[in-house]
Amino acid sequence: MANEDIRREMKENNITQWQVAHILGVCEQTVLRWFRFPLEGEQRQKIMSAIKQLKEAANNG
Repeated sequence: MANEDIRREMKENNITQWQVAHILGVCEQTVLRWFRFPLEGEQRQKIMSAIKQLKEAANNG
């Protein structure tokens, strides 16, 4: 499955695709489509940054 490492990180931290979409300012369906293919470069970095923000918010909140 494409992006297995990102999916695992999200699952381990109880982060949903809609939460990532919200941080990135896109529709959840957009994130679902992105996940169909291997993510690279800037797009991958943006998603990882969103995951990091959500993890930090969960730890502080």
